[in-house]
Amino acid sequence: PEPEKVAAALVFHEIGETRIGDLNRLSAKYLPKKNEIESVKDQVKEISPEIIDWIEALDNKKSHFGKILKDADLLENALTAKEYIEQGHKEAKQWLDNIEKKLQTKTGKKLFQEILKTSPYEWYKKFSE
Repeated sequence: PEPEKVAAALVFHEIGETRIGDLNRLSAKYLPKKNEIESVKDQVKEISPEIIDWIEALDNKKSHFGKILKDADLLENALTAKEYIEQGHKEAKQWLDNIEKKLQTKTGKKLFQEILKTSPYEWYKKFSE
């Protein structure tokens, strides 16, 4: 898929979570089934029906596009977990372990390895020098 389509799909995926939250498995256990696709539909129906297709592709982890989207979403979580670990929250290591098991694409797995060996604050050091 085209990189701009993947990026756009991920941005619109996140707007659904602005209404219903990004529930983890523990939270989801106690709440009614979230309907992220409906949330996105309500927000973008006047913009483009293609956006809905992209969000539905994220749930279809069997398609190549869906695998790329899911891996990108997981990698964003991996970056957050890595920040938590560097801040002293060692329990976030389990979060990284779970993410690693779920990655499906070769590129996603390679990027994950880079996340593991790079400080999330590395980019900032260059600005302060």
